[in-house]
Amino acid sequence: MKKNKLYILISIVTLICFLGTAALCNQAGGGDEVPTIKLKISDGPIFSEEDQVCYYEIEAIVTGTPEPDIEFTLDNNVSLLATEKAKVILNDSSDSYTLEATAINNEGSAQASINLSWGCEEEVAEEATEDEEETVEEGEDSEESEEESQEGEVLEGDLFSPELSIFIYEGPIYSSADNVYYYRIASEMYGNPYPDLTWSKDDSNDAFGYDKVQVNLREGERYTLTATATNTEGTITRSLDLEWGCDDEEVSDAEDGDGEDGGQVGPLSLNVDLVSGETTGIMGILSNGQPNYTNEIVIGDDLDNVTHKGFISFNITPLAGATITEAILTMSIVNSAGDLSEFNNFYIGSMHWGERLPNTTDFNATVSAKIIELSSSGDGNIVCSNNTLKTEIQKAIDSDWSRFQAKAYFSGSSNDNSNDWWHYKKSGVTLKVKYIP
Repeated sequence: MKKNKLYILISIVTLICFLGTAALCNQAGGGDEVPTIKLKISDGPIFSEEDQVCYYEIEAIVTGTPEPDIEFTLDNNVSLLATEKAKVILNDSSDSYTLEATAINNEGSAQASINLSWGCEEEVAEEATEDEEETVEEGEDSEESEEESQEGEVLEGDLFSPELSIFIYEGPIYSSADNVYYYRIASEMYGNPYPDLTWSKDDSNDAFGYDKVQVNLREGERYTLTATATNTEGTITRSLDLEWGCDDEEVSDAEDGDGEDGGQVGPLSLNVDLVSGETTGIMGILSNGQPNYTNEIVIGDDLDNVTHKGFISFNITPLAGATITEAILTMSIVNSAGDLSEFNNFYIGSMHWGERLPNTTDFNATVSAKIIELSSSGDGNIVCSNNTLKTEIQKAIDSDWSRFQAKAYFSGSSNDNSNDWWHYKKSGVTLKVKYIP
C-alpha cells in the first residue's frame, strides 16, 4: 500500500514538472506574436516649389512574428514610397491630414495614426527662385557652398539609407562646334546623413554643381551613365542609357533654313510640358467604381494583388500643325519593390482621354498602339526614341488634340501578396521633340 502511494506521489510530481516546463517554454517566446506599429516622420515638412505643396515622408515601425504586412490608407493625399514608407501631400497652409496604417499577421492586427499639418515656409521657395536669377558665376559659388554644407551632414531625426533618382532635364541637343549631342542630367537625393554623390562621367567638369552633369556623345555613340549615393547607412546606384540623338544633317538643315525668304525652317527643339493634373497613378478601382488615384506613378501591384497603372499626359498645343522629326521620352525610376519576374512585360502605349484625369474606362481600356515593350527584369529606367513614339505624337497633332497621352502597365499578374512595382515621380518624366513648324 505504501509502495502504491509512493508511485502516485512520484507521478504527480513528474506531471507538475512537465507542465511547469511547458509553461516556461511558452513564456520564453517560442510562439508567434501579435503585431505592434508606430508611425514616425522620416523626412519633412518639405516645400515643393514645382507643385506648390508641402509634403512629409512617414515610416511605419512594426514588430511581430511572423513579420507583419503594412497597409497605409491611400487617397489623393498619400502615395507609397516603399513597403513601410508613404508620402503625404498637403496642398495649402490650412490643410491638415491624419495618416492611418495597419500592421497585420496571422496573430492579429494593430493600427496607428499620425496627425500632420502644413509646416512649410513658402519663402524658402521664393528665395530659391531669386537665387536662380543670379549670374552663372554666383550660382556656381552657391552650389559649391551647398555641396560643402550638405554632403555628410547629419540632419535631425533618425538615420536612413539614401534614396536617389536621376533624370534628363535637357537634351539631346546638338553642338555644331564640338560635333556632339549632349544630355544634361539632374538628381534628386535624400538620406541621413546627407549622402555623397558620385557620377561615372561629367563632361561639364563640375560646371553645374555636384547634383547635375553633362554627357557628350559623338555620332553612333552610346553611354550608360551611373550615379551612386552613399552614406553611413547604405549605398544606392541609378543608371540611364543615353544614345546619339539624330543625324547631324537635320541640324544643318535647321541652321541653313532662313524662313524669311519662304524657305523651310529647319527642325526646332521643344521640351513638351507634362500636365501634372492629368498625369497620375491608379491603384485599382474602388468599391464605388471610381479609380483609386495616387499622386506619383506606381506600376505593378501591391500586398492585396491590386493592379497599379500609370497615366502620363503632355500638352502638345504649341505643336499644332507641326511635323515631328524626332522624339525622346524618358522615365527615371525612383525605386522598385518586390519580384517583378512573375509579370510578363512592361508596356507604354498611346491612348487619348482628353483634358481630364483618366477614369475607370481608361484604366481597363486597350491602348491604341504599343510604343515601348520592355522585359520586367529590367531596371525600370526608360529612354525611348523609336519611330512608333514619333508616329503616335504626330497622330495626336494631326487629330487636332491638345494632348499626347499614354498608359504604362505590366502584362500578366503577380499574385504573391507582396509589393511588386516600379515607382516614378512626375519630375522624372520628360518628352523632348524636334519639329518643323
